[in-house]
Amino acid sequence: MKFSFYHIIVVCGLCLGSISLGAQSTTRPWQLYLTDGNYLQVERIDTLSDGQLRVQSLNSTEAILLPASLVKRVKQSPRGSLLGPNGRTVQAEGWYLEGGTMLLAAETAGFSEEVRSSLSFQFGAGCYYRPWLSLGAGIAIDWYDEAVMPLFGQARAYLPQYSTTPYLQLQLGYGIPTQDLFERDEFERTYGGLFWHPAIGIRLATKRRLDYHLDIGYRFQKIRHEFNAPDD
Repeated sequence: MKFSFYHIIVVCGLCLGSISLGAQSTTRPWQLYLTDGNYLQVERIDTLSDGQLRVQSLNSTEAILLPASLVKRVKQSPRGSLLGPNGRTVQAEGWYLEGGTMLLAAETAGFSEEVRSSLSFQFGAGCYYRPWLSLGAGIAIDWYDEAVMPLFGQARAYLPQYSTTPYLQLQLGYGIPTQDLFERDEFERTYGGLFWHPAIGIRLATKRRLDYHLDIGYRFQKIRHEFNAPDD
């Protein structure tokens, strides 16, 4: 006898601790805070003998002259990060680690439609290939009627010009039921299936190179049970 069911998950995700571990070589922008309250983000600063600053803007080959008296403060972005005018940093390249927890609400299809809630824990690592794109991989532990362990690849796309920014996320992989890993049953087998989780969220930057991610999305996961009745 065969029995199959689908878990369609509505996810409120709280992914805490996206931490930069290292960075490749990169141009570290300078932040010029002006006396009128504005700021400039430049790639290079040269001090001239006449009391002026020659600065080169990001992604530009032209330099501009700026009186030094107009500059209140100069600060350089941390390596591998971009510094915002509010002093908060966001990772622009390099490796990261993250851990998180999620609240899952699952509805089962079949004879009895019931909604259950539980927690999920996930861990991941990856790399910022561009200030607006990060790619990585991770593992999660989801609990429904039983524990399922999704292994997945992950991609996020950001708006890099903002320290606090919305983002799109996609996780794609395979869910492994843990029942057969730790406890074999002669008459019952459990099979996993495709796992994917699209989400939309917001990244909250801090002044300590630690990002907080809040997202909400759908978690699609398939599990199938197969029962084999013994022959009498």
